[in-house]
Amino acid sequence: MNLTEVNWAYLAGILDGEGCITFSHRKSNRSEYGFYLAPIVHITGTSKEALKSIAEDYGGRFYSPLSKNKKPKWKQSYMVIWQVTSEIHTILSKF
Repeated sequence: MNLTEVNWAYLAGILDGEGCITFSHRKSNRSEYGFYLAPIVHITGTSKEALKSIAEDYGGRFYSPLSKNKKPKWKQSYMVIWQVTSEIHTILSKF
């Protein structure tokens, strides 16, 4: 898909409302500190179709997380995650 400025603006709005940018602590023998911080961007929501479409259009991985202690009236949640630094750079450099 050839993404336009409007497409990137749409993703920016979704990230602003439903997204999260965080860092994961990972062990590493190559670091003098024994660990490094890896960036993670994710969007969580209850619309399976919308999140699958985002994963297809913008890359990332689509997940249907399992939820323990789920209340009967709660909707199933879904997630799109970007963990590869080059993917994250491509997404964030558009904003």
